[in-house]
Amino acid sequence: PPRAPPPLPGRPLVIPLSLPIARTQPPPLLSLAAFAQPWPGALAVWEADGAGQFALQRLIEAPSIVGETLTALPPGPLWRSDTRATLEVRLRGGVLASVTPEAALGGANALALIGADGEIEIVTATQVELIGPQRFRLSGLLRGLGGSEAAAGRILPAGARLVVLDGAAVTLTDDLADLGREQRYRVGPVQRDMGDPSMAEVVAMAGPAALLPLSPVHARARRRADGIAIDWIRRSRIDADSWNLAEVPLGEEAERYEIAVRQDGVVLRRGTTESPRWLYPNAEELADFGIAQDEIEIVIAQISTVVGRGREYLGYLPIR
Repeated sequence: PPRAPPPLPGRPLVIPLSLPIARTQPPPLLSLAAFAQPWPGALAVWEADGAGQFALQRLIEAPSIVGETLTALPPGPLWRSDTRATLEVRLRGGVLASVTPEAALGGANALALIGADGEIEIVTATQVELIGPQRFRLSGLLRGLGGSEAAAGRILPAGARLVVLDGAAVTLTDDLADLGREQRYRVGPVQRDMGDPSMAEVVAMAGPAALLPLSPVHARARRRADGIAIDWIRRSRIDADSWNLAEVPLGEEAERYEIAVRQDGVVLRRGTTESPRWLYPNAEELADFGIAQDEIEIVIAQISTVVGRGREYLGYLPIR
């Protein structure tokens, strides 16, 4: 039989999430994970309008597994298993168990690691070791998943918040009109009034992370008679996981890129193209550098018609 809600439910821990991954269309721009001990059965999410009046937006039916890191996580490799790093964490509201590498590639044991600035790295872990009450040591990490590659290059300190991405977090908005707009929410037991002391209040903003095009990869430069030909491989943030596709979907309304030639971090030349290739003419190279180059510093970003520049590729390309 269903259990009665506790007579004195505690104030929930509420964590807003602007996740970079896009699994559905339109993707969530702001989600909410919540945990309470004891769990009151369901949490109500109240949203304030411009006049400060709250209205019930939705319910959170299940608690998320949340926690914090107990050790620092150094920068890690991308697109392959990190066989050296380990991460010790404390979890509330659930446990993790070891999974196969294939299951981790499919999203099992996915965690959102949240920095002090709100930047999120999504990782999965294949090996989970219980080292104490509610304490776990994670290893066999896959880093920078779902468009969070830039966050894999930081040092995540101990004490950072984490959320297990098991589907318990709920979507607050996927409306483009909410981008960049701060919104006030109150979250608490569904049986209580929105002004009850058991309500937790949070201010959160929907971000563009899930809409940013992924950075291009595998750029190369070749010298031709008319200049330096630069090409690369684009990626897609939407429906691009199948190995059987002849070409991954574009995922944007139009294909467009911005390219910058730099020297010591200073932009010397900019260009745009509607295909994953660009020519840097000899005359422009001589005007920018004075002599022909053996190596060139390039920044490439795919352009979204909704949010503008996507995530950048930055590399020093030897000219073949």
